[in-house]
Amino acid sequence: MGGKVLQIIGSNATITANVTTTTGGKIGTGQAAIYLDNKKLATVNLNLGVVKYNYPILDNQTSGVHTIKVTYLGTENYKSSTGTNILGIQTKTEITSNSYVGTISKSINIKANIKSGNTTVNNHKLKIYLANKLIGEGYIVNGVVN
Repeated sequence: MGGKVLQIIGSNATITANVTTTTGGKIGTGQAAIYLDNKKLATVNLNLGVVKYNYPILDNQTSGVHTIKVTYLGTENYKSSTGTNILGIQTKTEITSNSYVGTISKSINIKANIKSGNTTVNNHKLKIYLANKLIGEGYIVNGVVN
């Protein structure tokens, strides 16, 4: 299996595994079982030595690092084999704010609410940019920054 798979909640993660002989030749037939944290997701057919599975990351999925396991089930010509990798799932961070109108050379207070998944963000620094230029900084307290 290739490098780490990193995705956010609400997206899809494509899990891909190459099934080869010990000398690197592609195994063209057979099936593989796909697992996430030891829970079987599906059994899929090989296609020219490649197993692909599109895993939809639902809104209630736990963020963090999860273990992907792909087990080639073997045939009469090839033994079964297992490979593992990780799937890192991040929550979506949501920032809501009203529209603000300002006057050049005058300060304005901007208030924003910040949530990561269903959790209120707390005790983090927030930087505010306008047209790629840093215009302010603040600290998030109980999901709100001023």
